[in-house]
Amino acid sequence: MSVTISDIFEYEKAVSDLASAKKLELDLRNKIIKSYKFSQHEGVQHRNISDEAVEADISITLKMSRTLDQDALEEVWGELTDEEQNSIEYKPKLVMKNYKKLVADGIGKLSRAVIEKPSQATIKVKTTEIL
Repeated sequence: MSVTISDIFEYEKAVSDLASAKKLELDLRNKIIKSYKFSQHEGVQHRNISDEAVEADISITLKMSRTLDQDALEEVWGELTDEEQNSIEYKPKLVMKNYKKLVADGIGKLSRAVIEKPSQATIKVKTTEIL
């Protein structure tokens, strides 16, 4: 299977169409959400809209992001109850810069705990018209 210039142009068009579709979807989603008032900041809210021919039932899921301020957490950690401390989970995270250095230097036992799987490759295309 070989790639043609036509495939490259089709890919570029698909990328552009996808970006346009994502922007339109986000704009319309925000327009719908902003048209309603909500009684809560989280959870599912149901709304209906209709005209002469169509009725739409809309479920809007409101979400709230929460993160920890590491500095503030360190200041209050000793004062937290067990229940409050149990609300926080520390997960190990692989520091890729350090790990890649270990791999280059000949990794030891850590390699048994690292799961590697391929990620989707990315493509950047620059076309130049030849005159």
